[in-house]
Amino acid sequence: MTGVAAGMGAGAAAGAAGAGAALAGVPPADLVAASPAPTLAALAVGATVFLGTLALGRALDPAAALPRRARALARTGAARPPARARLLALAERAGAAAARLPLQGAAERRALAQALGRAGFRSRGAVGLYLLARLLLPALLAGLGLALAALAGLEPAPLALALGALGVALPPLAVSSLGARRRRAMERGFPDALDLLVICVESGLSIDAAIARVAGELGRAHAVLGEELRHAAVELRFLPDRADAFANLEARTGIDGVRALVALLHQTERFGTPLADALRTLAAELRTAAFLRVEERAARLPAVLTVPMILFILPPLFIVLIGPVIAQLLAR
Repeated sequence: MTGVAAGMGAGAAAGAAGAGAALAGVPPADLVAASPAPTLAALAVGATVFLGTLALGRALDPAAALPRRARALARTGAARPPARARLLALAERAGAAAARLPLQGAAERRALAQALGRAGFRSRGAVGLYLLARLLLPALLAGLGLALAALAGLEPAPLALALGALGVALPPLAVSSLGARRRRAMERGFPDALDLLVICVESGLSIDAAIARVAGELGRAHAVLGEELRHAAVELRFLPDRADAFANLEARTGIDGVRALVALLHQTERFGTPLADALRTLAAELRTAAFLRVEERAARLPAVLTVPMILFILPPLFIVLIGPVIAQLLAR
């Protein structure tokens, strides 16, 4: 009885499955074969969600982000320098090689280094690069003149000589012009720097701290003078003799105000005079000297304008006044 009942139950179940498959239009074998696909898709979706959540958690974890940041910084540090840095390094090496050539004496080389420093060129190979420019620039410009003359069908010698002479004169003119521009910028900013120095000293700062503070305050308004004072503050901290730092500041700037300031600092250290009073007196003297220079320029202005007036203003005025009369006389 039990076996018969079991057989009847199995037959009923198979009949129900066949009826469901027939109703769905799918054979029973195909239904059995296709049944694991939804399960596998669900497992794949779940695994994807789990792995995505795990990756997001690791990305947001600060402890896991630090090693990645360290590896990125290491790769950045080990990367090749940019093209401009490589070009500057190559130029410095070429300048250092040119500096070893016996082209100048020691005194001339020191004077050239000082002139280049006042123009803002203070790298190790500045002197060598300048000498290299003086050697190569005339040849390059002369070759350019020959090429231009050949293209234009002109006589090559005059153009090549003119451009070669320009190449000889261009480096000294450029250094002199840049040095004069920096000197004018420092002269414009020095009265303000001296006033700030007086305020800092009167507030109780030492001269070293006052120079460092003034250098920081002048960074935007007078960048050139701020750079020189910052360099002087560094030398005051590291050089064994303060007089050397002041002498280097005077040599780098080359302006009368800094020269007077250095002399005043030497006097105050030697004789013990009050620094704040001496600085205030020097500031007043420099302001007076600046006003006198402005008045001198204003007094010289009429004499300077005489020649342009004679050349460019009086002839058109005469043409306007006398031209109609001359035209009437010629018409008669």
